[in-house]
Amino acid sequence: MIQSRHPIPEPTPKRIIPDHAPDTTHPAVRAAIDRAISEHEEHWRDTYLQDRARRIEDSHLTVAEWAMLTLAVLSLLVIICMVGYAVAAILTHGGGQ
Repeated sequence: MIQSRHPIPEPTPKRIIPDHAPDTTHPAVRAAIDRAISEHEEHWRDTYLQDRARRIEDSHLTVAEWAMLTLAVLSLLVIICMVGYAVAAILTHGGGQ
């Protein structure tokens, strides 16, 4: 094994928090951080609730849409009844013989 005259330096761990970071244990700093977090959460909650209310409001059908849906269902019912009447007539009268 080769020996070096200069020892290999130990790697220094990287600091995640820089030296100039504020002391978060100070009560005033902690209160400011808590206040900022609560304001952010309140803003997010208000924005989320407003967006959700808008989506729910947009999902409701208007009167015109309900009328068109009702007419479509009634039209399908009339068609089904007409087909049923025609099938019954064919079965009872033997197809016009």
